[in-house]
Amino acid sequence: MGEAELNHQGRYGESYFHALATAAGAVATARKGGDDIEGTDFYVSLPREVRGVRYPKIEVQVKTASAPHLSADGSVWKFRGLDEVQFNDLAGEYQLPHFLVMIAVPSDHGDYACVTDKALELRHVGYWLSLATHQRIVDPSRKRKVTVDIPVDNRLTVESLLSMFDLDSGDVSMPAAQLHSGGTL
Repeated sequence: MGEAELNHQGRYGESYFHALATAAGAVATARKGGDDIEGTDFYVSLPREVRGVRYPKIEVQVKTASAPHLSADGSVWKFRGLDEVQFNDLAGEYQLPHFLVMIAVPSDHGDYACVTDKALELRHVGYWLSLATHQRIVDPSRKRKVTVDIPVDNRLTVESLLSMFDLDSGDVSMPAAQLHSGGTL
């Protein structure tokens, strides 16, 4: 795949994420200048209070895969789209939680979106993962890839995106209905 196709695919993945964040009522702000110095593409904030914290924020790195591989049992995506430096940029604890988002995209960019009289369908599906509990790699290299297991159950939805803002426990199982209420949790 050429650089132009990779850029097209990457821009599509970022647009997909941005559309979903907007649907969730979150504000996804792209990092300025295209510098990926800190390893994330977006600052994402909620314009309300969550569990006593006003305007909580997370950071998200969006990657795409046109031919992602499933594990033998079908429970995880075996994602190889990060080099060791990129992995380290997401691994461990941060003041703002960091998340990896993998958008599984069609291999033909003509299939990215389908428009009907009633809907705009963005294809295919996104998945997410926190690497907060993963150890960083000693002496990382941009030349070596890391396989990251992303659970198939971690489908990126409005509800799962909102659950990333659970500030009390690190557990991302907060009922989305509480977040949708718009009030203090």
